[in-house]
Amino acid sequence: MAVKLKKGLAIALLIIVSAVISMVGRSVRIGHALQSDPLIQSQFAEAVALNGPLIAALEKYRRDHAFYPASLNVLKDEYLRSLPPQAKSGFTAGLLYSAAAQDHIYKTPECAKRQSEFEGWIMKPTSELEREKADFISQCVSGYRQISLQSADFHHETQGSLTNVEQWAYYTSQSGQWIVGWCSHEGARARTRQKVASNGVCRY
Repeated sequence: MAVKLKKGLAIALLIIVSAVISMVGRSVRIGHALQSDPLIQSQFAEAVALNGPLIAALEKYRRDHAFYPASLNVLKDEYLRSLPPQAKSGFTAGLLYSAAAQDHIYKTPECAKRQSEFEGWIMKPTSELEREKADFISQCVSGYRQISLQSADFHHETQGSLTNVEQWAYYTSQSGQWIVGWCSHEGARARTRQKVASNGVCRY
């Protein structure tokens, strides 16, 4: 029995290691393809230029208030004449402005405790959960210590290593740099397909 158990564990471990190696290899191939695709690099440069005024406005707001705003709408008029064209509300389209939970600046101690409502495994539809998070931020978060920006996805036909791979421009205030982010949809069937993301989150 002990021998069979050890053999079973060894096989399971081998499967896990093989999966990890395959995923790392896939990530390396995707990264290389992104860097060598001239159309992706062109759209990346366009996204960076388009969001330049927004980054400048965010940094000016931080200098004035010692933190970043909880919403981009706060920047209108005083800091920015208008938001970039792709900066639309909602999680599934347009510019995504976000911050990690540890970078939230809460209005009250009670608000800080409520953050736990959004941690762990939550059995709710994504759309409902995102609405609740948006309401929570509006009611309880006054600003952020650090932020990230994820541009709208680049749109063009992909093939080879970039088949079923979304791409976007990704910025963090901590690094002060833009990089290319991506999401790979792994698997042939839609129901069992898994998503793997680097520098940002999968949105589609």
